[in-house]
Amino acid sequence: MENVWLDIIRNYDEKDIFNADETGLFYKLTPNQTLKFKGEKCVGGKLSKVGITILVCTNVNCSEKQKLTVIGKSQKPRCYKNVKKLPVDDKSTKEAWMTSDLFQKYFRQWDKELAKKKRKITLLIDNCTAHIEPSNLQWIKVVFLPPNTTSVLQPMDQGVICSLKCNYWKQLILRILECYDKNKDCDISLLDAVVLLEKSWRLVTESTIRNCFSHVGLTKTQQTEDEGEEDDNLPLSKWLEKHRVNAFSQNEIKHFECCNDVITSGEVSEEDIVVLVNEKNNTIVDSSSDMEEEQDE
Repeated sequence: MENVWLDIIRNYDEKDIFNADETGLFYKLTPNQTLKFKGEKCVGGKLSKVGITILVCTNVNCSEKQKLTVIGKSQKPRCYKNVKKLPVDDKSTKEAWMTSDLFQKYFRQWDKELAKKKRKITLLIDNCTAHIEPSNLQWIKVVFLPPNTTSVLQPMDQGVICSLKCNYWKQLILRILECYDKNKDCDISLLDAVVLLEKSWRLVTESTIRNCFSHVGLTKTQQTEDEGEEDDNLPLSKWLEKHRVNAFSQNEIKHFECCNDVITSGEVSEEDIVVLVNEKNNTIVDSSSDMEEEQDE
């Protein structure tokens, strides 16, 4: 891949080199709840009802952070009622996963926008089953990363997504503490989650993004240091310490920061299929059926 990297750097400006990847998020879960579900994939059941997939995309110099695409299960969540404009692109699929159809529509639309500016870009992406390159793209050159190398070669996996999630959990914890101080219940709706996600994405710094691209050899400049210890650049553990939040153990925080065992596309094992089939055959009615992200009838 080294020669490919050199060709990309040689032929494209930093503003025209993009990377995109999906990540899963249990948007209601706090660290101790996340630890409870350690090792459980978001395939079906109650946990999957609070699971969403997020498509994250940006360029090297952070001049164009693309609006987050959030994929849930419901086409019309009740909490979106009367909301004229969302801070994210809202999509839905049966399992809240990225699909090849969604993927292709996303990049065809982007290609049309680039055509108006007569601007060519290159996009680095992993080769998961949902990532089928749309035919006839004229302004986006797609470069697929080799199998089993994405954790090493993909900038998103070098800290961009981690920073986004960490910022989200910080915002969520602040919301929970605020409710606690006011002696109020704190139920996070999908609308609350997308608002927090949009803010969390804005808080991911240029230096974080640039350093992640630099780490895999996709910048012409050296890595830069983050400016001091800004609140939004602190690891979750240090941030909790700074704000004197001691409700979580070190083990909970450690897992919380690394919780990525969430399926985001159709790469499903035989074991997962059994779970889904059993779920359909043994539908259980519980309080989760009333969640706001369920579709209005």
